[in-house]
Amino acid sequence: MRTLLLLVLGAGIVWFVWRGLGPGQSAPSEAQAAPGSMLHVEAGATSPDVSTGSVGTDESTKAGAGVNGGAGLTSRSAGNTVGDRSSPEGETSPDVQSPAGNSSPSATRDPAPGSDRVSGTGSETSGALTPPGTPGTLRPTSALVSPAEVAAAEELLKDRVAFEAQLVAGSTNLDPARQDVATVFVHALAAREGETHSALERAARSGALRAAERDLALRIVAGAGGPIVADSALARAASAVAEERAAFAALDASRFDDAASSFSRLLLAEIDSPWRADATRLERWSLGVREAQRRNRWNPRGKWRSTEVVVQPGDSLIHVRKRALAADPNLVVCTGQIARANGLEGEVIHPGMKLRIPQDPVQILVDLDAHWAFYIAGTEVIAAWPVGVGSEASATRLGSFTVGAKKTKEPMWFPEGRKPVPFGDPANPLGTRWIPWNSSEGLDTGLGFHGTNDPGSIGKDASLGCIRMRTLDVEELYDILPVGAAVRVVP
Repeated sequence: MRTLLLLVLGAGIVWFVWRGLGPGQSAPSEAQAAPGSMLHVEAGATSPDVSTGSVGTDESTKAGAGVNGGAGLTSRSAGNTVGDRSSPEGETSPDVQSPAGNSSPSATRDPAPGSDRVSGTGSETSGALTPPGTPGTLRPTSALVSPAEVAAAEELLKDRVAFEAQLVAGSTNLDPARQDVATVFVHALAAREGETHSALERAARSGALRAAERDLALRIVAGAGGPIVADSALARAASAVAEERAAFAALDASRFDDAASSFSRLLLAEIDSPWRADATRLERWSLGVREAQRRNRWNPRGKWRSTEVVVQPGDSLIHVRKRALAADPNLVVCTGQIARANGLEGEVIHPGMKLRIPQDPVQILVDLDAHWAFYIAGTEVIAAWPVGVGSEASATRLGSFTVGAKKTKEPMWFPEGRKPVPFGDPANPLGTRWIPWNSSEGLDTGLGFHGTNDPGSIGKDASLGCIRMRTLDVEELYDILPVGAAVRVVP
């Protein structure tokens, strides 16, 4: 009887287990997948949708659609990823890092035919540059301003023939596709039309040639001018080489307004380039713009915006300036400007003379890294000079200022906490002129332009925060820079 009961009980247990599992079902594994953990998806099965949106939770894809090629995909679970999807086999994941550090899906597509495309170090990007804060500024993270391309571009700007030899020798460290673009520019600058078109075809096939680069090369080989192109470091260098040629050609042809505009563009583009501004180029172009503007902006027959004042009996330049200001209260001009623009020797004028009064607002741009100052009327550089700037211990302040009223010839120096040092004393570092800066509130900042008793400090970080200039340069600036003119100091 006991044996019969045991048999019945055993049969019942077997039946219960069979009913609980059901036909075709497998027993659960020893380690159940915890919610939010990685899920292993069997081949041919669709993974469950995951829509919690919590950090660390991924949305799995269908088996066979991922990089493992089919049997058994494991969804990605890298920290701080939200809603990632596995990419088709052989492709890179299209995720773009968001500012918060999370990855967000963003489709990457090949550019449409004819659109710009950039090749960096073997990988393709959209080729787009960030909207510049300053005209012509290149995006620092772009492949186009990689160290290799910047170095190559500067070599092209320095010496085209030597750079071409480097290209032939393969010693530029450029990506092969960008080397094709560099070859386009050396042929174009050498006016080799056939070779330029052949190089353009090769560069286009590589996918590295931007539309602006193609257009620039065609303009150069055709001998046409144009603005400095900032779409890439190579394009900027090539257009600068072409612009310099155009500038000196215009100067030789007595087209002084064209020459002045070209030299002005070169100077401003150089301090806005991905390479460090070169003092040799800045000096050469500063001399060029000086000669061009001597025949243009500083010439009463030049092409510049002006009003006219007729000299009356008993007038001085001060009277002329006052009448000009009465007619236009917003005008910022000084007698030195008026004299220089009208080709006057000193300030001697005669009744009946017609004097042109400059209308374009004047500003000074100081680039601390370049150690250069630019006198700009409107948007055009009129003169430019090397300068000394603040030392590391007393760096020159960045920002916007205006020229103060206390411009001084042969200034006394008033060092803080010490006795004043008279002009002419070897301990006085101010030289022959002092041009103060006021803050936006009109307060004296204690900063300014001045001469120096140490000419060797020009081009260096050596001052107590002011801008040092050579004697002749600061005396020129003193004469032509009006009170109230803007001063802008940039890194």
